Amino acid sequence: MLKNNTVLKILSVLIAVCLWMYVMGSVNPMTTQTIENIPVELLNQDTLEERGLAIRGGVGFSVDVVVEGKRSVLHELDKDKINATVDVFGYEEGQNSVLVQVEVPDNVRLKEVKTPRIDIIVDELVSAYKKIDVKFIGKTGSGIEPAVIATSPAEIEVKGAETLVNSIKTVQARLNAAELSNHPKSFQAKLQALNQNGEQIYDVTLSAETAEVEAVLYHTKTVPLEVKTTGSLPKKYGLEDLSAPKEIKICGEKDDLDSIEKIETEPVDMSQIRANTTLELHPILPSGVQVSKGSKKAVAEIKIKRLAE
Repeated sequence: MLKNNTVLKILSVLIAVCLWMYVMGSVNPMTTQTIENIPVELLNQDTLEERGLAIRGGVGFSVDVVVEGKRSVLHELDKDKINATVDVFGYEEGQNSVLVQVEVPDNVRLKEVKTPRIDIIVDELVSAYKKIDVKFIGKTGSGIEPAVIATSPAEIEVKGAETLVNSIKTVQARLNAAELSNHPKSFQAKLQALNQNGEQIYDVTLSAETAEVEAVLYHTKTVPLEVKTTGSLPKKYGLEDLSAPKEIKICGEKDDLDSIEKIETEPVDMSQIRANTTLELHPILPSGVQVSKGSKKAVAEIKIKRLAE
């Protein structure tokens, strides 16, 4: 009796599986499916630019949609076949709520757009020139560091919404230090617009996507730094203290560095000092020699005192 019950249970399971397979394969019922993160394309942005306007945050808009169709069709549905767009023609500066239009393949039906409108901020279109900053990725040996000889172009025009352009701190080119040698080499480096937090700003246009960077591995050397001055303090004042770094780290070809015993600064004009102040020092460097990236910016702290009359 127990054996017969076991057989019946197994037979019931087999029948249920067969029925499910029949329903799924032969009947192929209608069902719904949520497709997430469909990218939204912005149409007619050029008409805004013609009016001196631009979209702030024009990259990264997406919507979720619900579609209906045969289970087998939805199973094979290609997400890239779903198109979401918004038309920004005629919008004014400020925040605008824009309707999202969605198109789906003919063999499925659009049931719902979960975020039917998106907020788009239209800003004034501006441009600014930014110097290219080269960042080297990776480490080099002791006493050696990567250095930039030249970049072309040296500056890049950044164009876009005013708020975004103003947020850009630098346009950066990245190079792998391991690809450098002690002979100058040229590289095509991709450019990125970065804010003060080092985050990439995508919603701006750069006048060039890449820059040619000539770079090399230089030797480093630490030498005395001699601060030069010119002129005298105004008659009512006397010098109490002038403090500045005693040394500076420089880099260049080994033969050039071997002949350098010290580095002098451009003269500090003492006649212009009328209060305690901090001034940036400008080292006078021989041709082919640079201040090492590992050397902090050299500054002089000048303290003066009023003389008794």
